[in-house]
Amino acid sequence: MPFAIINQLKGVLAGRHDIDIGQLQLINLDLVKTGAGERWDKLRHKVFDASTHFIEKRIDPDDVLIRCEDGFMLLFADDDPAASERKTKEISDALNLFFLGDEILKKLQIKSLSRRLDLDNLATLLQAEGVANSEATRQAAGPATPQKPARPKAMKLQRIDFRSDSEAVFVPVWDSRKQAVTTQFCTLKTHEHATGDLLYGRAALHGHDEPRDHAAFDLAVCDAASRAMRDAADAGRRIAICVQVHLKTLSTRDTRQRYFAALGEVPPPLRDFTFVRVDGIETGTPQCAIQDAFQSLRPHAGYLLAKLPFGHTDLTAFEGLGIALFGWDSPPAARDFRFDARQTAALGQFSKQAVRMGASAYLSRPPSWPAISQALDAGVRFLVGPRIAPATKRPLIPFRLETSDIRRRSDALVLT
Repeated sequence: MPFAIINQLKGVLAGRHDIDIGQLQLINLDLVKTGAGERWDKLRHKVFDASTHFIEKRIDPDDVLIRCEDGFMLLFADDDPAASERKTKEISDALNLFFLGDEILKKLQIKSLSRRLDLDNLATLLQAEGVANSEATRQAAGPATPQKPARPKAMKLQRIDFRSDSEAVFVPVWDSRKQAVTTQFCTLKTHEHATGDLLYGRAALHGHDEPRDHAAFDLAVCDAASRAMRDAADAGRRIAICVQVHLKTLSTRDTRQRYFAALGEVPPPLRDFTFVRVDGIETGTPQCAIQDAFQSLRPHAGYLLAKLPFGHTDLTAFEGLGIALFGWDSPPAARDFRFDARQTAALGQFSKQAVRMGASAYLSRPPSWPAISQALDAGVRFLVGPRIAPATKRPLIPFRLETSDIRRRSDALVLT
């Protein structure tokens, strides 16, 4: 075992003949490694560095963090095994959520014991766990997990029953001004039986574009969000969720009334925490249709959002509608690159126009850390996407997330 680690441990063990091994907790990265697959060799060092920084911000100065072969060992200075295990679980859940999302949480294993341990036996245990120095942690670990070949997409598929074939997912929305995740977009992850694919959002419609098609999707999202908000309120938590409704859902009397009835399932005390985003607005959408949609939604929501095509910067049609956020999806051409000069200028103009309207701008799926930085410099306040934080199966209460955390996650991203 490295001499430096022994010295760290001696500092914690000073004046003691033994410790309760419950103070010693293990966090492994096996599932992160599995998620990385063949990219693990390339990403290992970045993942360990990002994880080290992530954990160090969440432990006390007297606690000892030690890199092991497949993860980390934490030795807590306080002799309180129950508190050590609880704190380690919180850190482990947050760390794995940071990299992989909440699918990992069901499988996460925290190792802990409850007997006394002297220093000699502690050294033996550390060696058995593969404690390594910084040089050893740079070595590649094991063979890569092969990735399955992509399945071909079906050209035409039947309409999906979203209530039976889909599950809700919650996509965190980061507020750069508050340096925190403050709300989340609710959408659907749909299992396509014909191909085995997982489809997110309206991709599962497969081009079906009638009001009843969008309404089926929007109602399923609204119902899932409403249940999540009620469950959280029953547990004594307040969460904010943004649902989505397509302009076509609001275009017919029947689908509009059904959607308003679904929004009515959100109890009035929680309505202030409900955001509604209108999708399907295109360049050339009549101003009367835009005004009718947002004016009719106003009594049913705490905040209104408008999703627009990338590059659409003229917001005059939205004057006086009380919209809180205007948003764009990042253009496909920019997914692996920085934004070009024209796109960067458009982001700046878009942000200024939103502020002029008393609102803010958001950007979904920025493709890289340089693109995130460009968006922030252009005045975009809110960011969404896998490089910000992973989607989860359960909504999250607001939590602190700093720009430095996002940069480390983006640089060490395992799953895209």
